[in-house]
Amino acid sequence: MHVIRDLKIGTKLCLGFGIVLAMTMILALLSLSRMAAISDAVHHQDDVQRQKLDPLYIAREALDQTGIAARNAFIFSNDADAKTELAILDQQKAVYLAALATLTPRFEGNK
Repeated sequence: MHVIRDLKIGTKLCLGFGIVLAMTMILALLSLSRMAAISDAVHHQDDVQRQKLDPLYIAREALDQTGIAARNAFIFSNDADAKTELAILDQQKAVYLAALATLTPRFEGNK
């Protein structure tokens, strides 16, 4: 402690500002590294969204449409309307099965 007490006021101020500057630089570097990690996590989530979830939403929507078309075909008393709904059902079933086929390899290994 005698060494610090014996220093001139200008030297003490320079030493104090130097310590504050060093701590600020360390904090800035730590912040930048954490920002890079957050950016990597966001890019990973974007990839998951684009590659896995968006096609899954398409498949889910097609499956929903098959249910609606099947319900409508059952409810309609007019044969022409029922056949139109059954055609929609077949179309949406094909969309669903195609989406499911493309999704299968993307989700392999996910348990």
